[in-house]
Amino acid sequence: MNESLLFHKATSKILLIMNETEKSGRKVFSCQIARKTGITFSHIVKVIKEFEAQGLLEKKAEGRTILLTLTEKGKAVAEKLKSIYKIMEIEDERN
Repeated sequence: MNESLLFHKATSKILLIMNETEKSGRKVFSCQIARKTGITFSHIVKVIKEFEAQGLLEKKAEGRTILLTLTEKGKAVAEKLKSIYKIMEIEDERN
């Protein structure tokens, strides 16, 4: 697995946004991730391909768009990242 991909702030943000969106019962599409993160669509597509290859998400055609869904592994990784970022925020507040 490309560990640096997960610990890059922009790419980990993709997993976190997907996780929160799914938890709220909404569907996730790459164009909405691009809007929410400010990351270019072409970069989102590259990251999604890598995440899919690592078993973190699945793509499904829904009409003319592609629905993105986190796998159980992807959800677990997103939750761990969320915990890590929370700890880091606490550490930043102390300094």
